[in-house]
Amino acid sequence: MEGRDNNAGVHSNNGFALQKHIALYILLSDYMNKFKDANYFICLEHHDDFLFCFLDNNQHCERIDVYQSKKTSSYWTINDKLDEILNKLLETGSQLQQDKIPKTAGYHHNLHFTSNSPIKLIKKEKGKRDISTIVNEANCLICFKDINIVLQNIIKERLSKLPSSNISELNNLHFLFVDINKTHKEQKNLLIGQINTLFGHQINDASAAVETILSLFTNIENVFNQGNKVKLLDVSKRVTSQEINQAINLITSKSKAFDYWRRQERQIRETLRIKHADGDTFSYMFQTSFDLFKSIENQSHRMILRFVQDNYCNTNSLHLEEIIQELYNLFLRTNNNYFNEIETKAIMYAAYFEATNNKGLEKWEK
Repeated sequence: MEGRDNNAGVHSNNGFALQKHIALYILLSDYMNKFKDANYFICLEHHDDFLFCFLDNNQHCERIDVYQSKKTSSYWTINDKLDEILNKLLETGSQLQQDKIPKTAGYHHNLHFTSNSPIKLIKKEKGKRDISTIVNEANCLICFKDINIVLQNIIKERLSKLPSSNISELNNLHFLFVDINKTHKEQKNLLIGQINTLFGHQINDASAAVETILSLFTNIENVFNQGNKVKLLDVSKRVTSQEINQAINLITSKSKAFDYWRRQERQIRETLRIKHADGDTFSYMFQTSFDLFKSIENQSHRMILRFVQDNYCNTNSLHLEEIIQELYNLFLRTNNNYFNEIETKAIMYAAYFEATNNKGLEKWEK
């Protein structure tokens, strides 16, 4: 995929804000049915569009859904501005056909012009009834080939007059209204509501959960396209379904750990021999560890996490706090780190919840 300045988004992070929010909105809106068990990656390629690429078991591309997100102060209609946007979107479709990523025999793609403002495609004739197709909250998705044939022909004729026209891609074009608010704050609130609806009591802080997932997009938005070319094989521009699932596991396991800590704080302190004066230190280290496990800059936290992942199944203790104490004693015999006893136990306690990824936690809650 090449042919225009595909590093535009690197120079205009404001354009990425709406991109990221709509990408997450689409993901959460159909998470259980479409994304939860799927193998896919999200690619924020440049200022104009992002895409979801779905893969088969051989990592071959089965389908790509492209979204070009634009905002306007009123509504969209047939004019020069819309022509330019649609032409770029059709160009993306043409470039996807040429991209060297391995594709299945049944590969196909869908191109979505997406906005949080209504799209009103209208042909007015004096003395006659208007011919129109309206895309809004009541009719949020429509394919180009399903709109009135008169409007199809008008759009096709206008686009065919533009340089580098790709009207052969028109049958892959869709118009999508996304019912997401105008301001960043309102968009975030909507995403927080979606997270709460999806996961409810499984999460401790819905706002932090949204930020955790959005941070995955932030990691790739400033990566330049090498040679000014967009390539789907460029893994540095991807957020994978595995990364999304890991983030969700982190969010839910962290919440379960916090709930367990609140209910069992006294018993935990007694078993791990934590003095009352050290309680705040233990609590702080425990709560911050979940985020630090993700950071490659915090090798000491990650070392403890790897140790727990490798050893927790081999412990002989029956109760959670006793398992942590056993792991701690083993850790002292085999490893060195700069944390004191209280800090190490707190990190190890968090690492246990992270390592088990919600597996087998129910027996500790009885």
